[in-house]
Amino acid sequence: MKFAKIVFWVAGIWGLLVLTPLFFIFDSIGRNDPPPITHPGFFYGFVTVALAFQFVKLADELLKYYPAGRQYQNQTHCGQPE
Repeated sequence: MKFAKIVFWVAGIWGLLVLTPLFFIFDSIGRNDPPPITHPGFFYGFVTVALAFQFVKLADELLKYYPAGRQYQNQTHCGQPE
């Protein structure tokens, strides 16, 4: 369980490092990869939701959702034949 928690924390931090610069490169995305972004609200909304997901769901709620995942894994037999 400790290994999984560390992996999720690392993934959460990596997500923060990758997503945060998107707030500051809005104009350069349109110049480097046309066409330019025509709906900035959708762009910033996506980046904000993805950033919030990195904070809340990946790193902080691991222990809350872990039992549900284990129960689903046991019910589906992990793709193994019965």
